[in-house]
Amino acid sequence: MSPRHMIKFSIAAVLAAAASQALADDAAAPPDTSGWTCSACPFDKGQQADVSAGAIYADGANAASGRFTGLDRQSTFIDLAAHGTYANDKGQFANYALDNLGLDSRSGSVKFGRYGHYDVALKYDGQPFRRYDTAVTPYSGGSAQTLPADWTAAGTPAGMTGLDAALHGIDIGTLRKTYGVAARWFPGHGLQLFASFDRQDKSGTQLVGASFLTQSVQLAAPVNYKTDTLEVGVAWSGHGTAWRFSASDSKFRNDDPLLTFQSPYLSFFEGVPTGTIGGLSRPPENEARSWNFTASAALPMNTSASMVMGSSTLLQSAALLPVTAQPDALPPSEAFDGNVRLTHFAATVGSRPWSRLHLHGRAAYDERSDHGTTLALTQYLTDLVAGPTVTTPRFDFQRIRLDGGADVRVSSSTTIGIAADRVEIDRTQQLVAHTEDGRTYGRVKWTPGGGFAVTLKGGAAHRDARGVNLSYLPVGQNPLLSMFNLSNRDREFGDIDVVWSPGEKLSITLQASANNDHYGRSVLGLLDGKERRGAANISWTPNEKVSFYVDAGYQTRNTLQAGAYSPSSATWQAEIRDRFRNLGAGLKYTNEKWNYAIDVAHATSVGETSSGLVNGLAQFPDLNATYDNARVSVGYAATERLAVRVRYVYQNYSSLDWALDGVGPATANNLLAMGVGPDHYNASIFGLSFTYRYGTPASP
Repeated sequence: MSPRHMIKFSIAAVLAAAASQALADDAAAPPDTSGWTCSACPFDKGQQADVSAGAIYADGANAASGRFTGLDRQSTFIDLAAHGTYANDKGQFANYALDNLGLDSRSGSVKFGRYGHYDVALKYDGQPFRRYDTAVTPYSGGSAQTLPADWTAAGTPAGMTGLDAALHGIDIGTLRKTYGVAARWFPGHGLQLFASFDRQDKSGTQLVGASFLTQSVQLAAPVNYKTDTLEVGVAWSGHGTAWRFSASDSKFRNDDPLLTFQSPYLSFFEGVPTGTIGGLSRPPENEARSWNFTASAALPMNTSASMVMGSSTLLQSAALLPVTAQPDALPPSEAFDGNVRLTHFAATVGSRPWSRLHLHGRAAYDERSDHGTTLALTQYLTDLVAGPTVTTPRFDFQRIRLDGGADVRVSSSTTIGIAADRVEIDRTQQLVAHTEDGRTYGRVKWTPGGGFAVTLKGGAAHRDARGVNLSYLPVGQNPLLSMFNLSNRDREFGDIDVVWSPGEKLSITLQASANNDHYGRSVLGLLDGKERRGAANISWTPNEKVSFYVDAGYQTRNTLQAGAYSPSSATWQAEIRDRFRNLGAGLKYTNEKWNYAIDVAHATSVGETSSGLVNGLAQFPDLNATYDNARVSVGYAATERLAVRVRYVYQNYSSLDWALDGVGPATANNLLAMGVGPDHYNASIFGLSFTYRYGTPASP
């Protein structure tokens, strides 16, 4: 062996021995990476937080103005919020957001974990719904509503001599609180495991109606609902493909399944004492179990495909309530075995095989199958008057939906497209066994340049309903009258969109649409409908500090319907004309120290109704509503960390509804009402808050 080869062999042997030793050392004791840092990782680093504190004064506020916010009365409210983020160079992070802490609409979320490894999230969300704060009632109690001991019953509310003295105010509304926790784990290779649990509590009161034969009352029914939802699943993504599988279980519980109430009326029947107790069933306990699978993939020729499939089972096994409120009444059976199964499958494909051509299509199948028990029940018009025996309804359906279309760019400025969709539904044990709803439309988009674009769309649709089985006609319903979605219908529609953006600073948009519906085979019910819409928007940003917008819209809707009190009586008609208008504008200015924002809006609606015998229509009073809103906000950055904000919001809403205006507790002869009417408010909201920021901004 030559010296050159000996040297090469010796060097190779030394390197091989060193590599073998290194491998042996690695197998014996892996290096400690806990102190390693990644200088090229994309994680944000640092911590930053802000705290806002102040007060909100609501002048003239009521349940209608603060329906979803909690600013529902004339008072001062605490305005408190906090936000924060933290991240380090190891990918560990935490953030939180707490908003509206002084209101019932408060919300909060906390999330922490390590990027690419795991994360855990906690949340809370409050959602008030203030319906009425002017309701009055003589009843007391929650799920067992009783009248005062000295109550004087009468045949009509006007004759109840103790009514005025017994009336007291009660708020109608609910508060929904949602608590949740969710976690995800990323074991690697594109895999993700996840789980979540939500608890929803809904409490408050709800306005309901109840009756004793032809006499009725309005009651404040208690709401005590609880819903628990658990979901677990697994997901994967990689190489242009992704899929996700999840399973969930949701249980609903009602702490007040039965509402009982004392009758305020004199008894109709001899021997039946005044003050008879009535009963009204409330939502029963139930459960929903479901699973869902979705997948998507990128295919050759610029094609993508996705699919979703799933199934749900709806269960109800709560014990049945007695058929009447009499002390010796028994339930018709121990429980109702409700079991409804829902199946869903859908597939979507989109493709651009050629730069000028875009294709898309979708197919979906839905099925509902009822496997619950059928019960034969005696229908009670009132506790002492038994009606006919009826069976609990059962029905199934299968629905197929298909849609697809193509868009072709025929020139550098013009694209044309055509699309169609079709829905077929087969039903069992229902009035209409089969419906087919098809729609075809075309579209043209023209972009000649200069930021100008026009899009035209128009088409027609037809619904065909057949297979009518009158044995499933609801009791008392005219056989010539059917629901609008189960009736034959022809529709013509079109819309136009015009956009002009001559530069980055100005944008003008105009939009208009029209729909014409005709129910040619209907003798009664909805016969014709017309709808027109229009909208315009101008946005102008002259520089980076100033922005301005103005928008306007309108909508008109006219319908013609016919009816008859019986198959042999004369036909009457009703024409309904609704008009809606809105106008708004806003201005925003921002510099290094100050920011200003002003927004104003005005909206009106008018409803006109004429009804009577054909060729003899009489005008009903109009329905009117007007809404005005103005918002002003001024912010000042006193220092880099301290900012001050002043807000003012003006809201005015008024409505006229002849069916509700002036209806008090004793206005109607056979209704003991709660005296609520249309919404009205004139509220001014003042806010002052201070925000302090601390920490170092996150930096990549």
